[in-house]
Amino acid sequence: MNVAWIAAHSEPSASYGQNLDIGLRFSIGASMKYLFSLFLFLALSTAQATPVRDQHVVADLIAQNISVQPGQPFWVGVKLTMDEHWHTYWTNPGDSGLGTTIAWDLPSGFTAGPIVWPYPHAIAVPPLVNYGYEDEVLLLTQITPPATLDATNVTLRAKVNWLMCEELCIPGKASLSLTLPAGDETPAENADLHATFQNAFKALPVDDADWRIEVKSSPSSIELQATLPEGTLIGQSNLYFFAEAPNLIEPSAPQQVAWEGHTLRLTAARAADARELPARLAGILVAPTSWTPQRDARAVAIDAPFATSAAPASAAPLASSGTPMRVPVALFFAFVGGLILNLMPCVFPVLSLKIVHLVEQTRETKESAAKHALAFTAGVLFSMWALAILLLILRKSGATVGWAFQLSNPAFVLALTFLFLLIALNMFGVFEIGVALTRAGGVAQDRKGLAGSFFSGLLTTVAGAPCAGPFLGGVIGYALSQPANMAMLAFTAMGVGTAAPYALLSTNPKLLKALPKPGAWMETMKQLMAFPMLATAGWFASIYAKLHGGGDATFRIMTAFVLVGSAAWVFGKWTALHRRADVRWVARIAAVALLAFAIKIALKQSDLTVEKWSASKVADLRAAGRPVLVDFTAEWCAICQVNKRLALQNDEVIAKLQEKGVTLLVADWTDQNAEVTAGLEAFGRAAVPFYVLYGRDPAAEPQILPELLTPNILLEALDKLP
Repeated sequence: MNVAWIAAHSEPSASYGQNLDIGLRFSIGASMKYLFSLFLFLALSTAQATPVRDQHVVADLIAQNISVQPGQPFWVGVKLTMDEHWHTYWTNPGDSGLGTTIAWDLPSGFTAGPIVWPYPHAIAVPPLVNYGYEDEVLLLTQITPPATLDATNVTLRAKVNWLMCEELCIPGKASLSLTLPAGDETPAENADLHATFQNAFKALPVDDADWRIEVKSSPSSIELQATLPEGTLIGQSNLYFFAEAPNLIEPSAPQQVAWEGHTLRLTAARAADARELPARLAGILVAPTSWTPQRDARAVAIDAPFATSAAPASAAPLASSGTPMRVPVALFFAFVGGLILNLMPCVFPVLSLKIVHLVEQTRETKESAAKHALAFTAGVLFSMWALAILLLILRKSGATVGWAFQLSNPAFVLALTFLFLLIALNMFGVFEIGVALTRAGGVAQDRKGLAGSFFSGLLTTVAGAPCAGPFLGGVIGYALSQPANMAMLAFTAMGVGTAAPYALLSTNPKLLKALPKPGAWMETMKQLMAFPMLATAGWFASIYAKLHGGGDATFRIMTAFVLVGSAAWVFGKWTALHRRADVRWVARIAAVALLAFAIKIALKQSDLTVEKWSASKVADLRAAGRPVLVDFTAEWCAICQVNKRLALQNDEVIAKLQEKGVTLLVADWTDQNAEVTAGLEAFGRAAVPFYVLYGRDPAAEPQILPELLTPNILLEALDKLP
């Protein structure tokens, strides 16, 4: 093409200009449509982050809306998709496990609410039960932007940590990010995620204000009573209550459900290590179908105060009313509660002491009986006042305590266990404290009797603490909510009510005459009444075994029982009857030694040597030719706890470990510390449980045991050791 031709065609014609204008308009319009489509695509794509897989769980961060508006809260969710047979955990993991956590990194001015948990499922890992999710779960969080937004895009970042378990338990984590456009337009929902979020909202527990909830507790159970409104589906049997607080309800124990019309009564076993009750019972009650036909809601959020931590219905208005009757009515309920306390199973065994003592008093004067009544009442009041003062001091310091709080102290429970055992042995005639005291200190018989009455009063209150009978629980809560002088007055009324029956029988000659005449039958009755004492000692022993933990705790406390009995027999046989003083002193020393040994046995955690794992510890033991069993475990690992209870704490296994001289090293990975992590990685592992058995030969390869242990597997492996 030459220059002349270019010059000749340098002025465009009219038709060319018209065509050019049409072409430009078409091109610009197409470009705008393309840009808009591209923007919409980017908005939709950024509303869902790139999923991250860690082992057997895929984590994803998604948002309900496709954009962010200033000051308008919106929902985001961490979606966890689990491989088949794997699960993650609820905020309360149940018998074992670890709840998922989310740490947010948000732009300036943005705030994130707490995780809104959907209702969990009970996942059985016999003999344990865990609370969690299988297949997939969406953990919702509400994000609130500031009132003004300067940026055109908003990036949300979250660090998610979870625990995934099947037969193994593996900690998982993911760093997720999500970018959303910012604007002032009306927020639009992401249509692709509509069903996902709607299903998540349906799984959230609903708050139903029309339900009337009452919660009661005892040392062994927690009872939830709910009166449902009309229109609610009643009679459902496969209900389950998930307590929000851990270590409150025993997950593996069945829950009893009973209906009386529209009133539901659900009874759950209280956890063995539930030492103190919270002020309120919070959790989720889940039904197999929807509670109402109008909406799909299987879970109801429960949040109600415990009856034992609040005033009874009749006493509630007394605290706020200005009428002068409020104090007398409260004291009346306290007195009645003290009366009923005598009939509670925790106190009734102590009645054996009172009955025997009452019969013995028929031979004494009226004045002597009155002295015994006053001594017994003084013992009750003294212990009531002591407990009241201690409760008030702890309340003043900010501690949350309740009646029977002292039974959460293992040393105190052990002392009660031995005390009731010694009382039973004394009533069987194994030893006599009175004779020994008379010879040792020349204590008069009547003085000894009064001391016994005072001690019996002390024991009544101490033993009665776990059984806050009718009226008593509410009165205690009411008393502790009042000023100190009113609280002391209420505890005094309880003490008087507890001592009243004994004082009445002791001081009324006609009632005493109605009792049988003294005779040989009294010794039989005394021995018969020793059996409730033994039962009480056994009950306290079971509490101690749970508090002090360990698979052989029951065996140790029973061994301690034998040693205490031996100490009592030596004391009774040789200190009171033998003529030679040196023999009596040797017997006393031997009795004390046996008692001290009993305490040592009871306090001992395990008969097996258990040491903390470290790589250097393993090397030292192997260099010395010692066989070693390493238990890589964690408190949140369900299978670890099953293996511990069924295999590692098996009596035959413990005996075989001792026979072979095996040192058990525990590598605790509960906090996922770096040292144990390195120990697992040395074997190419990243999960627990994991068990390694080293033989005596330092050069030999260790034996890797299965993740699921049985006593036979361990015994066979140990038998192969030289």
